[in-house]
Amino acid sequence: MGLFTLQNNLKRVFTGSLVQVQAIETRLLDHQIKGITKNHYNSGIMAGFGASSQVQLFVDKRDYKIAYQIVSDYLSDYNLKAV
Repeated sequence: MGLFTLQNNLKRVFTGSLVQVQAIETRLLDHQIKGITKNHYNSGIMAGFGASSQVQLFVDKRDYKIAYQIVSDYLSDYNLKAV
C-alpha cells in the first residue's frame, strides 16, 4: 500500500496532548485498532522551529466508528472535551 493510499484511508479521531493520545492508543489496541500519530511538536523541533504541542491520532476509516466511541468513553471517564 502506497503512502497516498494510506493517507486516504485514515481519519482523525482525536487531537490532544501526547499523554492523552498514548492513553487512547492503549484503549484502541485493546480492541485491535492500530492508531497512527502525527506529532507537530516533534516535527517542529527536528526542523528547528517551535510548533504546537498537540498530537493528532488517526485510525483506518473502517475502524472509525468503534474508535470514536472509545475516544468518547475516554473523554467521558475523565470529564474532558474533544479538541
